[in-house]
Amino acid sequence: MDLDSKKTSIWGKYTPSFFMLHVGTKEPLDDLNKLSEEAQATFVHEFIHFLQDLFTTYGLINIIHTVDVVREISVEIFGNKNDSFSIPCSIPPKSIAWTNSELFRLYSGSQDVERNSGAVFAIEINELEIPENDTNIEIILKLQDLEFDDEYDIKFGSFCILEGMAYLIEKELFPSTPKPDFFPYKIVESVAEHIFKEKIVTEALIAICEVSLDLFNPSERFVDLCKKMMKSEIIPKTSDEVFEFAKQYRILFNRIEYNNQELYLELFEDSKKSIINYYTSDEFIPMKEWLDSLFEKVRVYREKNNFSFANLVKWKKHPMEKIISLFDDLGIPLMTNDENLYWSTAHEQAISLNAISEVYKVLLKGHTHCEMKEYCKNFTDIKTDEFCDNRPWERVTHDELCPFATIWKMWHLHEKEIRQ
Repeated sequence: MDLDSKKTSIWGKYTPSFFMLHVGTKEPLDDLNKLSEEAQATFVHEFIHFLQDLFTTYGLINIIHTVDVVREISVEIFGNKNDSFSIPCSIPPKSIAWTNSELFRLYSGSQDVERNSGAVFAIEINELEIPENDTNIEIILKLQDLEFDDEYDIKFGSFCILEGMAYLIEKELFPSTPKPDFFPYKIVESVAEHIFKEKIVTEALIAICEVSLDLFNPSERFVDLCKKMMKSEIIPKTSDEVFEFAKQYRILFNRIEYNNQELYLELFEDSKKSIINYYTSDEFIPMKEWLDSLFEKVRVYREKNNFSFANLVKWKKHPMEKIISLFDDLGIPLMTNDENLYWSTAHEQAISLNAISEVYKVLLKGHTHCEMKEYCKNFTDIKTDEFCDNRPWERVTHDELCPFATIWKMWHLHEKEIRQ
């Protein structure tokens, strides 16, 4: 699920769990302070998605799930006696990755809705049975389209919460941000207004999103939290009110009861190990060390420095100051612009995450090309050829391996032929 920002003339994109960020501008990204305000606003929006990957429970389980999918497919490929496999690959039915994929479809909610206006007038809560799992909650929003005077339904999920939260922070730091599409950017505001019967202060609404993303099914928590606060006659005016109220929540996971912070920390180590375990070759020891360092910095921010997304909007006079401070400390593996230029503040091997993403798209989506061609052409001495556009896995036979071929070979996928 890529997170796209199409709300301004400068669009952006973030690829969850692969830490890749794109700002749709021709401006160079080497000095964020020199970007136009419009480009800065889009950068902030996409950088928030990067932080959501690392600082929320939902982000951590998405990383774990993405790695699990690759692992399950690999087991299926090499567990088969055939000397070839077809793409796209299917996740083995009834496997843990298959069950979790079904759950993530539920958790994500609607993603493609062509509506630019609306107001929530009813919320339906449905219990769904997911095979090999407990009963799960689906949230259906019934909306009135104010432009066409008709009604429509959407599934309220993490997609709307992730995008809504990023937009709220962007808008608060950059008030001149143009009005976005109603879906997905304004859905959280409409849901909260429907439940509280009034508009909620932005700082408090960001905190509601933040608390919600510390559960596997964020929309369930979002609606429940708002309803419980309303029942308690609390209309939150600050993030602290939300965080204090949310302390009552307990989450049962693997038969153990956790609060929000405890569950996050329980999954933190698994997430870190998962992404590090992509790398099965000693060649990538520096990358593994960088990832370990990144996660440990995040742990300190979350556990000891009380990191909060809501606190980011308290720096309105200097909107980029806190963001750049986080950026300088954490870094990000890959940033690109519309000129096909690349920047990274991480280890030089961090480009391998982009290569893993490309391999993932071949295996899961059936892609037959590699989108790193421009990178290899402009930033390496590697000669690109027709295999970049068709059958990039064939490049594993070249004397000099490109990033894609390096990952393909590291995972021994070259030992099998691909059927198309």
